[in-house]
Amino acid sequence: MPTPSHRGPQSRRRDPTRERAAHGALDRGAPPILRALILLLAGASLLAPGPARAGVTFYTDESAWTAAVSAAAVEPFDTTAANLAKADQLAGAPVQDEDLGSWLRFRAQDTGLCGHFTLHAIEPGAHLVFEDGEPSPAVFPANTISIGDIDDHEDDDFRITFPTESFHAVGFFLVDNAQDPGESLTAYGPKGPLGTLDGASIPDSSGGGSTFVGVVADETLSVLRFEEAASGDDVAIRDLRSAFWKGGVRTRIRFGGC
Repeated sequence: MPTPSHRGPQSRRRDPTRERAAHGALDRGAPPILRALILLLAGASLLAPGPARAGVTFYTDESAWTAAVSAAAVEPFDTTAANLAKADQLAGAPVQDEDLGSWLRFRAQDTGLCGHFTLHAIEPGAHLVFEDGEPSPAVFPANTISIGDIDDHEDDDFRITFPTESFHAVGFFLVDNAQDPGESLTAYGPKGPLGTLDGASIPDSSGGGSTFVGVVADETLSVLRFEEAASGDDVAIRDLRSAFWKGGVRTRIRFGGC
């Protein structure tokens, strides 16, 4: 179920009708007290807040997220070895338990998506690992990208950035993450944060399971940042999903292709 929208700062609007009425009363020579009251009310109308700048809705159900953007508009990017080979930093398809470095950049011309995106492990020294697996615990599921090598880095914060600001909706699968109210997923637009999904609202996926988390926004997304509690679970992600509002106008034109 989607969480309620978090909306951005509000704008200020002028009300020409009120301004004209106020000036008309002043021109007709209203008493001083009435004149002062009219000016006060006219000034207040200038400060009245207008509609919110933008909104964002979070989803933890892939089918609900897909319905919100329409299935035909979803651009999948499964994190297979063949797709990861499209990253700028990799010379070829990675093998199981391969260190991928601290970040990966994918360009639209290589992935076929509508824009570029990057994946970063945030904790200093932490690297991304493909299908991470060591003697204990068991190997992560296929096509997963571990945030920090298993047992070596426990603060599995990560961010996905969208430098071309091409997407209005993004989702992915969070793997092996123990539910923790101290964790969060925050969506950012070009002008700053749009909203946050707290960890208590993200279903538990520990034990090698996975849960979908997705965002639909009224404006383009710049960053998704996941703050993970520095605990014993080792988090991974897999399979990015994205879409954008065709023409850039959500309320008038549905999601569509590039």
